[in-house]
Amino acid sequence: MRILVAEDEHLLGMALRDDLAEAGHEVSVARDGSAAWEAIRRTPPDLVISDVRMPGLDGMALLARVKASFPGVAFVLMTTFASVKDAVAALQAGASDYLVKPFEREELLERVRRVAELLELRREKAELEEQVERLTRPGLFLGAAPAMQQVWATVDRVAPLEVDVLIEGETGTGKEVLARAIHAASSRASRPFVPVSCAILSGTLLENELFGHEKGAFTGADRAAIGRFEAAAGGTLFLDDVDDIPLDTQAKLLRVLQERKVERLGSVQARPTDFRLVSATKKELSQLVAEGRFRQDLYYRLHVIHLPLPPLRERREDILPLAGFFLRKFAAQRPGPLPAFQAETTTLLRAHAWPGNVRELEHVVQAALALCAGPEILPAHLPKSLSAPLEPLSSKGTEPEPARLPEGPVSLDGVLAETEKRLLHWALERAGGNQSDAAALLGIPRSTFQYRARRQSLPGFGKD
Repeated sequence: MRILVAEDEHLLGMALRDDLAEAGHEVSVARDGSAAWEAIRRTPPDLVISDVRMPGLDGMALLARVKASFPGVAFVLMTTFASVKDAVAALQAGASDYLVKPFEREELLERVRRVAELLELRREKAELEEQVERLTRPGLFLGAAPAMQQVWATVDRVAPLEVDVLIEGETGTGKEVLARAIHAASSRASRPFVPVSCAILSGTLLENELFGHEKGAFTGADRAAIGRFEAAAGGTLFLDDVDDIPLDTQAKLLRVLQERKVERLGSVQARPTDFRLVSATKKELSQLVAEGRFRQDLYYRLHVIHLPLPPLRERREDILPLAGFFLRKFAAQRPGPLPAFQAETTTLLRAHAWPGNVRELEHVVQAALALCAGPEILPAHLPKSLSAPLEPLSSKGTEPEPARLPEGPVSLDGVLAETEKRLLHWALERAGGNQSDAAALLGIPRSTFQYRARRQSLPGFGKD
């Protein structure tokens, strides 16, 4: 077991190191709380044994930092000032045990043995949970359609490898769920999984979130703070919506990824950090590169393993199993028997375009269950957008009238333009004005639908 001893009395620290090393542990010693914290951030140990009273950062403050950033690290406090109040406070703060000085060598080793047993039980529990998750994840998380089986097969191959992964998929497809699955199946599973949404933070705020800052780096920075790169030490950093990262921040990100060193805002000191990167994008980064909105060198750095996540409309066999899972999930939170989906309700669920993907389906099921007071979830419990299924283009009586061709010579471009305009009108009417659903009816992306609608000067779209 890897143990860090934080003790400001030099002779006692050396004695503890020798006793623990003789018992077969890998031991290092820090002379105060600040030095201990720096050592923990660089390489988190299995156990910290810390004196309570130390100059600067004391034992209770060190405990709070460790539990906030590295909750899996065990912590034992030792002090000469014994009281029930101190012991209770330490245990409530997350300490595994409490030693009162002076203590015998045998007492120390016995406490450490108990902690080692506790950590082993935690590891066994995590391994069992991971096995259960791996056995059930196709049905529980994102689906078991052939397209998803290919995704899971790729995850099984790349998760144990120390390679960066780029997940590409529409909003709501479950990119973070997939990133967490990669982390759980990797050798870093016991270390932190640190997610960052690049879409909700501006350039300056995003940089502060990623890199951290030193005291005085900017107005209001009254103390130093680590960033997400450092917080993910030993674990996985998940950057969601990398397509929203500003160009100037992209350059700084690229440098960190290449050197695996990070400089906090207001500092010139490069701190080494060990993390695995899983990133996600809702847009095609290659297209953004072509448009000059994303750095090509960063694109290649992220694009080590490319993992496309198909939208729900392309794997409709997953809709009802996922709906059933969400129904059981939310029904478990309320009393009474589990309701069932009425046959007409399942028809509506299968027919919907699901522009919001799995997340939309989850919210629809949650809302329907809240409105349901009987044994069945009825069509009336679904949102209005699902109340009338969007019929396929070939359904009788729903297709637009074809363009009439003259008997003489025709302009192919003109006929194609007129047909396109009719199809766009038809899809928009069938979707009740919802552009995402209209695009799904025509089998094209929403952005393509909007572009064609503008080009055809459809009402409300203007002209390119």
